[in-house]
Amino acid sequence: FCTMFAALGEKAGADRLLIGRNLDWPAEESPVIVESRPDTGHRFAQVGFPWNTGVFTGMNDAGIAVMAEHVRALGEPTLTGPPVEFVLRQVLQDASSYLAALEFLRNQAHLRGYSVLLAGEEAGEFFCAVVEFGNRVTVRGPGEDGILLGTDPQGSEADSAAAARYGRLTARLQGVGVLGVRDVQALLADMAGPPEPLHRIWNDDTQHSVVFEPRRRRMYVAVRTPEGLPGAYQTISLMRGAAGE
Repeated sequence: FCTMFAALGEKAGADRLLIGRNLDWPAEESPVIVESRPDTGHRFAQVGFPWNTGVFTGMNDAGIAVMAEHVRALGEPTLTGPPVEFVLRQVLQDASSYLAALEFLRNQAHLRGYSVLLAGEEAGEFFCAVVEFGNRVTVRGPGEDGILLGTDPQGSEADSAAAARYGRLTARLQGVGVLGVRDVQALLADMAGPPEPLHRIWNDDTQHSVVFEPRRRRMYVAVRTPEGLPGAYQTISLMRGAAGE
């Protein structure tokens, strides 16, 4: 479940890096946006549910963004380390650079069954990758067009629902030149496609959409309305000294 993608370089225009993410969750939940200011480490914001101790979707004030997608074909997590949401919380609190976050994730081989999209800055340049936790940990970067998908719709990891969602996303992206924040928001709100559950980008289980703008340390968050539609986007700023809007 879930849909996530990134646009890097020329594809993201002046923003240089944009990320879109829908979280799909089958249970009825109350969405929350939480800003954390730990005693040590980085300030960060996450989007989740009242019971979240860890992070499924978030970004810190260094512009490091992380989000997880469950991919059943990658296997089942082991019990030899913390769950994915605790790992991602630690990334946001501790990581000051993209490479530091990537190195940390590479060492979390127990997280089988998940893909993590990681994006951020290193020495003034922006990067993104999907870290896939299967029988081994693999790292996949964007294509020549600057687009990085959470799951390859043609790959062996994609079930029928993921293939449909990411296939639709690929088709939509081919018709767009340089992406801006509103373009990413529109892609995440796409409800077209097959009627089966989880086969559409915004579907019956989608709880929230988030657009990340790491260069400006901003997140745009839209939660599901009672009618099942994407709500209005709220802006969360993580610039040093700024409060969430």
